Amino acid sequence: MRRPDLLATSLRFCALVALAPLFAGCGDDGDSARAERSGVAVTFFPLEDWAERMIGPEIEVRCPLPEGEDPIFWQPDSAAMESFRTARLVVSNGAEFEKWLAVASLPESRHVRTADGFSERFLEFEEQVAHSHGPSGEHVHMGVDGHTWVDPLLAIEQVRALEQALVEAYPEHAGVVHDRADALVQDLEQLDGAWAALVPRLKSATLLASHPAYRYVAERYGLDIVNFDLDPDALLEPDDAAKAERLARESERPTLMLWESTPRPDLVAALRDELGIVSVVISPAENPGVIPDGGYVGIQRDNLVRLTRALDGLAD
Repeated sequence: MRRPDLLATSLRFCALVALAPLFAGCGDDGDSARAERSGVAVTFFPLEDWAERMIGPEIEVRCPLPEGEDPIFWQPDSAAMESFRTARLVVSNGAEFEKWLAVASLPESRHVRTADGFSERFLEFEEQVAHSHGPSGEHVHMGVDGHTWVDPLLAIEQVRALEQALVEAYPEHAGVVHDRADALVQDLEQLDGAWAALVPRLKSATLLASHPAYRYVAERYGLDIVNFDLDPDALLEPDDAAKAERLARESERPTLMLWESTPRPDLVAALRDELGIVSVVISPAENPGVIPDGGYVGIQRDNLVRLTRALDGLAD
C-alpha cells in the first residue's frame, strides 16, 4: 500500500508559510478600503453555487479557484488573494478544509466559515491518508475531515450560515436572499430524502470508496464504507486489489466502489470482471469541470441517479 509522502506534505506546508506575507495583505486596511470592497469571494464550487443562487443576480460572486485544482491544497497566487482582499464578504467551508487559510489573514468581520456552527460534529481522519490527483500532486489528509457539505443536512446548516452572512453584508437584498435560501434548503431536503430512501438497499451491499470523501454521508445514514486511496487514472496496486478482493469475497454481498471522478475504462472493467465490483461515480462537487443544470444540487441528483442504477444492476 502506498505510504503518505510526508516530505511532500512538509514542503507544501513550508510553501504556504512562505506565502504568509502575501496572505497578510488581506487584513482590514481602513474605513475607505472597506467602503470600496464589493462582491462575494468564495473558496470552492459548492459555496460559489449557493451564493450565486442566493444573491448572484444582484451581486458579483467570484471563485478564484482554477479549474482542475484541489481546493484543499490549492495555494492562491497574488491575483487570487487580491480577489479575496477586495471582496466585501469572503466565504469558506471551514472544518480545516482549505489548508491555505491556516496562514492567511482574513479579518473575521468579513469572513464566514460556513461549517463553524457544527464544529462539535466534525469527523477526524483516524490515520494519515495519502492521495494524488490534479495539478497538486500527492498530498496527505490528516486531522479534521472537511467534506462536510456532502451530507445534505450539514449542507443546509452551511447554507443558513451563508444566508446570514449575505444579509449582513448586503442588507438591502435581505428579502430575496431569504426566499432563495429557503428554496435551496428545500432542494437539499429532497436530496436528504432521496439518500434516506436508498439506505436499505445500500446496506444490502458492500460499499467501498476510492477516497474518504463520503464519511459524513456514512455517518448521517448509518452506512459502513471502507475507504481506499485510489487514482482513477491508474490501475490498482496489488495491495489495493488484494484488499478489495478480500472485502468483496468475505462480505458475500454485491460490492460497489464509489469514485469521486470517472475512472479509466480498463480499471472499471478489471474491477467488474476480476473482482466482481461495480463502479459508480459519486461526485463531491469540489471543483467540477462540467456543471450540469441545477449546479450543486444537479450534481448531487445525478449522483443519486447513478447510484440507483448501480443498485438496480446489482439486483439483476
